[in-house]
Order: sequence, then structure tokens, then C-alpha cells
Amino acid sequence: MRQLDLRQHLRDKVLHCCDCGESFVFTAGEQAYFQSKGLSEPKRCKACRELRKRTLIPDPEARHG
Repeated sequence: MRQLDLRQHLRDKVLHCCDCGESFVFTAGEQAYFQSKGLSEPKRCKACRELRKRTLIPDPEARHG
């Protein structure tokens, strides 16, 4: 099934972030993309994903100091 076909059968979902507990919308388009890549539903809202990414990936500038 093509991504466009998937999107027609999906509806936006409200999920809850496992870090901050806030609700966030997982759109039909995002769901289709995640399914096409074999990914599971996100556990974190965008802000918490960004924060986690920054804390897990060290800043290359910090290593040179």
C-alpha cells in the first residue's frame, strides 16, 4: 500500500509523552511515515525528543575545548 493510501485509512491520534506527560497529536501523515519506515509510535512529544537527542548526542564543540 502506498503512503497516500495508508493516510486515507489513518486518523490523527492523541498520545501522551512518557517524559513530561503532556498530550501531543500523532497525525495521520506521521503515522503513515512511521509505518512506511517500520517505526513504532513515538513515546515522547517533540520538545522531549529534542531534549533527549541533545543530551544523548554529545556536542562536538565541547570535546575540543
